Amino acid sequence: MRMSEAILLGSTLLKPVSGVFMTDDGTGGCAYGMARKAGWGSQCELETMLVAELPCGCGKHDEMVMGGCRHMFDLATWPVTVSFAIVHLFNQHVCDGTWTIEQLADWVREQEDRLEGLEQQAQQPEAAEPVSEYSAV
Repeated sequence: MRMSEAILLGSTLLKPVSGVFMTDDGTGGCAYGMARKAGWGSQCELETMLVAELPCGCGKHDEMVMGGCRHMFDLATWPVTVSFAIVHLFNQHVCDGTWTIEQLADWVREQEDRLEGLEQQAQQPEAAEPVSEYSAV
């Protein structure tokens, strides 16, 4: 199961709660808690993949919700990974209503598709340079 699918399925099982993986009573949690509740495994290459910018428009020197509190991040020096983006998008934007869980899942799906494309490119043999009949051998 892809993480994007698991987030959507888990969102039917848990209510969104910013800053916690899963509540003590198991009725609420973050995007990762939702995915886990739906049966998604643990970390994968997707989470450590870098993204050029946050899709929400938050940028350099903005105060952002990460985990249960607000932090200032200098995105010029802080690597923005898919995992970082998921945590930020859920805790700040899904929980404040500016994004839906479906928008978050759609963005995660785009990153999954991008990762699959990169993996397919890496598996293809490099094309050999054409050799001219006039090349020195």
